Order: sequence, then C-alpha cells, then structure tokens
Amino acid sequence: GGQAIVNEIDNLNTDMWFSRNMYTENRIGVQRHDGAPISEAELNSFKSNPNVVSVAKSNMLFFDSNNSLRLAPLDGENRSVGISGVSHNTIFSKGKGELISGKPAQAVNEVILSSDLRALFKVNEEIYLMVPGQTWDAANEKIKIKVTGFSKDKKGILYLDERFGTPNNLGFKFFVNEVAKNSNLYINGTPNKLSYTNYESVEPVDFLIPSPLVDNATVLEVKDQNKSYYNLSLADTKYVSNNDVYEISITYNKLSEIAETVYNDQYEIALIVNDKIDADLVISSLDKTVYQIRTFSPTEGDGILLLKQIVSVIIFGGALLNLLFLYAILGLVIRNSMNARKKDFAIFRSIGTNEKTIGQLVIFQQILISLFAYIGLMTIVTILNIFVPASFIDFRMIGWHHYLILFILFMLFSIWLGFRFNKRIFKITVIKNLQIEEVI
Repeated sequence: GGQAIVNEIDNLNTDMWFSRNMYTENRIGVQRHDGAPISEAELNSFKSNPNVVSVAKSNMLFFDSNNSLRLAPLDGENRSVGISGVSHNTIFSKGKGELISGKPAQAVNEVILSSDLRALFKVNEEIYLMVPGQTWDAANEKIKIKVTGFSKDKKGILYLDERFGTPNNLGFKFFVNEVAKNSNLYINGTPNKLSYTNYESVEPVDFLIPSPLVDNATVLEVKDQNKSYYNLSLADTKYVSNNDVYEISITYNKLSEIAETVYNDQYEIALIVNDKIDADLVISSLDKTVYQIRTFSPTEGDGILLLKQIVSVIIFGGALLNLLFLYAILGLVIRNSMNARKKDFAIFRSIGTNEKTIGQLVIFQQILISLFAYIGLMTIVTILNIFVPASFIDFRMIGWHHYLILFILFMLFSIWLGFRFNKRIFKITVIKNLQIEEVI
C-alpha cells in the first residue's frame, strides 16, 4: 500500500500538475538476456497483455529522450524547439490516452503533441520535424508532419504513428540517422564514430577508408552496445581507399541496409503503455531472468525527489486515517445491526437454544452480510474507476492479492464481532436483553 502511494507520487509533474504519464515516452524497452531476437510467439504474448497498448519493433527505440529531434513552423526553422521524448500515438487511437484538444492521428504524417507545446503550434497545422546533419555545417534533415491534437500530459512528447520510421515509409531516413548515432564502426575491434557519406564512385562502394588504415584493416564491423549488424573481412568489403579522409565512413545506401536489418532483427522491442501504473504492472509480469528491461524516465532534481517523499508520507498518513475511519464506520454499522436483533436472540435463549447454536447463527449471518457488503463495495470501486479515472490513488495499483487480503480481514473482523456479540449477549439476562435501552 505504501509503495503503491509512493509510485503514484511519481506521477506528479514538476509543475505540480497531476499526470498519469510517468514514463516520458510511455514505453518499455525489452531485450532478451541471451541476445536472441524476440520471436513471433513472444510478440503475440506481449500483445495479449491487457496493460500493453501496442508493441513496437526496434525502430522506435532509437528515438530516445534527446535534443536531436526538433519541431519548427514551416516559415521559421530558426524558431525550432527540442522535444523530450518520442512515443507511439496508438494510445490515443485505442482510447487509452487523453486528448485535451483535437483528435487522434490516423495517417503516417499525423502526430500528437504534449499540451505544453500548444503555445507554439496549433491543431491541423503543418510543421517540420527536423534532425540535424552529422556535421556542424550540414543542413537539417526535415519532413512535413501535421498536428492533429494535444495530449493532457505536459512533458514535451512527440507521439508518432507506429509506421513512422519503418522501411519504405515517411521517417525511415530519420531512423537511419538514429542508427548511425547509436552505433559504432569497428576496425580490427577498435570503435570509431559511425559517420555516413553520399560518396559517389564509378564502382559501387560501401565504405570510404583512409589509405593508411587499409594495410592494417582486416575486419569491419558495425554494432551498437549490444549486437553486431555487419561483420565482414576487408577482402569481402566494397570500399575505396582515399588519402584525403581521416576516418572511416559508410555510404548512406549501405547504412540504410544495416538500418533495415536493425528493424527486422527484432532483438529489442518497445511495449507501449498508457502510464506508469500500467508500466509497473507490465514490468512485474515479465520474467527478469529472460528479459532485460529498459525504461525511459525523465531526470529529476533533488528538490522534486524530496517533495515526492514529503507528499508521499502525508498521503500515506491520510490513507491510513481514512482506512481506520472506514473500519470504525463498518464496526458501528455491524454493531447497530446486532443490537437491532438482540431481542430475537433473547427469545432464542428463552426457549432453550444453547450458546453454541446462537453463536453459529450469528457468525453465519455476519459472514453473509459482510460478503454482500464487500461485493457492493467492489462494485462502487469499479464504477469509480470507470467514471473517475483520475482518482488520486489509482485502484489499478492494487493487485488481486491486496483485494484477497482485504476480503480476509473483512471476514475476520466480522467473525470477531460475532463472537463478541454472542459472548456478551449470554452474560446479560433475558430481561435486560429485552430492554431497548441496553446497548451491547
């Protein structure tokens, strides 16, 4: 219970607006520890998880929280703004995410933006999505996208179509750039920054290599921190040796081939979720011995962390007081119910019914009443969860075992009251039991 409240406090934004989107990009990266690709059976298993909105292949994982992706008006690239993270807009088309204005995106070029970007852009406005070139003087790569709506969160998130960045689609060139940024080119095992060029030659080539390196180079390899996507001996590589260059470069065409391999390999996928609560439930359901989990949470200052701790203590104390108050009311209701029936039990005594029989009857009645009361309470909770989704302490954070514990405590409390009632009623004479002013 306490940890659940602390987890919910994580949903507090830095400006103290309550947000249900804790993970910046609403996604969880999943890899196998053995480095094997995610199988179709595993994909289907992830898709069937009720807390997973959709499953994205590795193309989205490279669009991490960084300042390389920028948004700008069509008439003012110099007024561009960086974004904090990227996610799929599937959560809106499937009704899992909440829009403050506009409508869910449908086409590949349509996007959703966080509400904190409303001051810069408008619904139905066409804007540029830009990524800087690899060198300081290179022109920005840019494509037109259309804003169809703004989400309720205020975290500077760009929600893209799940087809964006896939081969033969709108943003694949951006994905190629991200592959270059997140990978290294190794020559004889030594890592080098992976840069690409549109170098043209009479003969088709894949690499441009400085002449001094050619004599020593034997193996070229392109890989990220986890996996190799290209590994060939220099003898089997198409390359041009050049005295005018100082570092190895890869042609854009070859890099595109590698990027397509990255996409199709599926050794890392992203699980798109609605918010932190669903993310926690998904993570807890995964086998940590098989899968490596990567989450994308925003960095927080010491002040925000301290604030969360203070608020969590206050809320936990308030929740405890509310729980005690609830049980006090419950006890009062059950006690009044018993007092209302004490004349009946006095009559049972007067006709010779023994204490054990009455005790069994009392306990049975209390269990039955408590059972119906618990069912009614859970019905109310379910209705609240449907019609009041922004309830501060979300009932989705409570697992089935918590409900089971609550039910058992509920029953034990009722049984204890039944025993107490039965014990006291047999200590009082029949005459006193029939006096309405005598309260048990």
